[in-house]
Amino acid sequence: MAANQNKDQNEIDMKDKFLVQTLFSKFLTRKMKNEMNNHNQIENAFQNIRTATGLSDVNEIVQKFLTRE
Repeated sequence: MAANQNKDQNEIDMKDKFLVQTLFSKFLTRKMKNEMNNHNQIENAFQNIRTATGLSDVNEIVQKFLTRE
């Protein structure tokens, strides 16, 4: 009987750990998708700047922006 109770408690503990890991995984997945979406917006804006200026080097674009009157 004691062995069964120990087995049942171990099973409950493992289920709890699995649920916590699943929840944490979903949280990290959502966070990663949000960060990738933000990165894509910045990348798209940078591509538009590259197309408009005809420059491909980041440093050149920044230099042009800083020295423009």
